[in-house]
Amino acid sequence: MKKFSENQYKIEILTIDEFSNLIQDKFREYNIKDKIKYFDYNDDLSKVFMSDDFVKYCKFFVAYNNKDIIGILKFGKFYKDYSISYLSVNSDYQNKGIVKDLLKKFLKYFKDNYNNEILNLSGYTVSGWKYLRPEILQLSKKYHIKLKEGYIEYDINWKTDKEIYDKAEEEIEKLYGKKYAY
Repeated sequence: MKKFSENQYKIEILTIDEFSNLIQDKFREYNIKDKIKYFDYNDDLSKVFMSDDFVKYCKFFVAYNNKDIIGILKFGKFYKDYSISYLSVNSDYQNKGIVKDLLKKFLKYFKDNYNNEILNLSGYTVSGWKYLRPEILQLSKKYHIKLKEGYIEYDINWKTDKEIYDKAEEEIEKLYGKKYAY
């Protein structure tokens, strides 16, 4: 893996409006949805169906350079739980250490602002379970953050992924005392 140097991009913590303005100012012609899995212009930026509480707590940790949005971590308060909604890296920048940089920035923010809260994680993809989860576990220990995880919910190929899905489900049940963390 060739590390993509942090000085080649910046990570900012943005509200919904600030993220929308960044897109309008710098990435108007750029189709984020084609590069960032799970990003959705309506779900992420339109406040029409969002509660005031959700809008208040929602933050986007956005990695970008002059050319591209490189990665996005969406955080918010969903009902009573503080949660990462998704973490996704631009398909042109994967395997360059960006996930770890986004997680470090986010977990430090979470520690500084929500010190006694539990961080809830939405379900993983199979690759998220394999590669993202170890980083989350390591960094959450470093920052002393309590987690409540979901199991593998997305991008499952039942012909090839059933064994890892079963092991993940077993581990989540062992850690949290029930089949599903939520």
